[in-house]
Formats: sequence, C-alpha cells, structure tokens
Amino acid sequence: MALENTVDEMKMLLSNLNEDLAKSKKGNKAASQRIRVNSIKLEKIFKVFRKESLIKERSLE
Repeated sequence: MALENTVDEMKMLLSNLNEDLAKSKKGNKAASQRIRVNSIKLEKIFKVFRKESLIKERSLE
C-alpha cells in the first residue's frame, strides 16, 4: 500500500513539474522557483520509492 501511495505522489509531482516547466520556459519566475522546490521533494520521494520497492521485492521472494 505504501508503494502505491509513493507512486501516486511521484506522478502528481512529475505532472506539476511538467506544467511548471512549460510556464518557466515562457519566463515565469514563480514557476522556476516551484520547479526548484519540487525537484528537491521529488529527490526525497525517489529515495523512499527505492526503499519501498526493495522491501516489496524481497517480500515476493
């Protein structure tokens, strides 16, 4: 269950990043700031995902 929540959170953040990237490309400075903040959040979530996916993988063996 935790892995699914993590994946959903990753998808949401990636979607937000994609939208902000388009805005940033047009010169929106606030979108650029959100990208920087969300990239840090995404890095943390990737670490959680790696841990949770290993736990799930080991439980399937």
